[in-house]
Amino acid sequence: MQTVSLIVDPLIEDGLLARDPGMRAHRSAVGADFAACGRARFPSACVKVGRRSLDVLSMDFAGTVRMRETLDYAYPDPHPLIVD
Repeated sequence: MQTVSLIVDPLIEDGLLARDPGMRAHRSAVGADFAACGRARFPSACVKVGRRSLDVLSMDFAGTVRMRETLDYAYPDPHPLIVD
């Protein structure tokens, strides 16, 4: 079994990668192209605490934004952000 197959096949089975049928290989290029699966199980979460707002963003491995929330506040105050 080739090294690439040893790495890629488990990622495809786990749903993290998908074969991209739209791409065609050129001479001396890779025979198959792969893309990050948009519905991967481990999304990335980003939080930005600013002076006037709190932004929360969730993104999958393909770079698609899955969720975005913003909480605006009048002045910098940590109390609305802290959960008891």
